[in-house]
Amino acid sequence: MEAGVHEIGVYGDPNLSAAAKIKIKIPKAVDTNEHSPGIDESLSGVYIISVSIHTFENGVYTNRLRIIKDSNII
Repeated sequence: MEAGVHEIGVYGDPNLSAAAKIKIKIPKAVDTNEHSPGIDESLSGVYIISVSIHTFENGVYTNRLRIIKDSNII
């Protein structure tokens, strides 16, 4: 199985738990002088959360996620 694994931090959401599916859009990596980089279609898409750590710190609620994109998921 080919899979892309990433770790991201997001604003807190109690619905973000392991096995949940999320859809994300990742901007293209481009020259910073370009105004509208667009979306990277190869990295964007449906991911499955494998780990979700909920944190409350200084009054701010965040989630640290490990997400997996299976190449077979469309």
